[in-house]
Amino acid sequence: MELLGRFLHEATWPILAASVLVVLIVLLLIFLVIYQRVLQWQAARLKKWDHISENVIMEAIFFEENDTPDSGVDVLDIKMGKMRVPKMLRSMLRHATFRNRLMHQIVSAKRSVSGTAAENLIRLFRQLGFEIDILRMLSTSVWHKQAIALDLIGFMKLSEYENLLHQYINDEHDLIRMEAQDAIMRFSGFEGLHFLVKSKYQLSEWQQMKMIDELSLLPHEEFKDIDDWLTSPNDSVVIFALKLIRSFHRFELFEQVLGCMFHKSSEVRFHAIAAIKVLPSPDAVPVLLEFYPTETPLNKVAILKVLQSIASGNEIEFFGKALQDPNFDIRLEAARALQKSGIEGQEHLHRFKDTEAHTLKEIIAQVKEEEER
Repeated sequence: MELLGRFLHEATWPILAASVLVVLIVLLLIFLVIYQRVLQWQAARLKKWDHISENVIMEAIFFEENDTPDSGVDVLDIKMGKMRVPKMLRSMLRHATFRNRLMHQIVSAKRSVSGTAAENLIRLFRQLGFEIDILRMLSTSVWHKQAIALDLIGFMKLSEYENLLHQYINDEHDLIRMEAQDAIMRFSGFEGLHFLVKSKYQLSEWQQMKMIDELSLLPHEEFKDIDDWLTSPNDSVVIFALKLIRSFHRFELFEQVLGCMFHKSSEVRFHAIAAIKVLPSPDAVPVLLEFYPTETPLNKVAILKVLQSIASGNEIEFFGKALQDPNFDIRLEAARALQKSGIEGQEHLHRFKDTEAHTLKEIIAQVKEEEER
């Protein structure tokens, strides 16, 4: 009997284990079926939402002031003008996911249009009360939500909240700070750049390019007080000012640009040299020659490039000495300068033709080939 009991006990375990496994498999299949149905339901809901959103956005894009609602079309009680919006949106906008999705779809659509269509989308944005959502995002402690909110305040032209932007122009987080500064500039144009005077943080290369692109759309006569930024303790602000001078050819600031050659930062001096190149004046030659010996190799190359276009022909000996510099780039630009200095400069360059320095021979050959093209 004891052996029989032990046998039955041992035989029961595999059956029990198999039964548990079968139950688990069944439960897994049930879960997968339910999960698939949920995904299908969510996809169908999103498709329905997108269809409604697209219709509303298209209505807004092609909306005209003298339009009248078609019969049977409900309009929100809160409306601006006679923009047609399905009344069913009133309840749907209570759903946070749909509300957020529609808000970003309106913003995305505005990025693709301009003129009246863009203005209509801004009206729709306001009509649906999305500025409340932006303020809610701005009040959070989540930095990326704050950055999005600041961007949307400027992009959707919510000018009534411009004063809020000034709280963030010196924020410790780069993106928040940049979005706030960019939004201010969208509202106030060049005058909005007053924050540069008190800027505590460095302007990134990308931000400088972005601001210059924005400013390129404005009348250049509005660009005032750039010279104040040239004395800023923030090197990136000085560099940005020099880029503005170079981009918009502010010849009246030539003397102030020359003054930047005394700046302690070699990067600032590099951008000053670049600005001098587009503000050509023989008055710059003695200053550049004076600073050349103590400059960095990069700045020496930049100076030689400038002198190629503004030199008077009295700098041939200077170019000849630079031609013997151990730095390849300096020698190359010196050779180009001699080649562009007329017959006397070319004769001076020709003297080095038989030099034993193989690299110098290649440089001279390259320069002459460039001249022949």
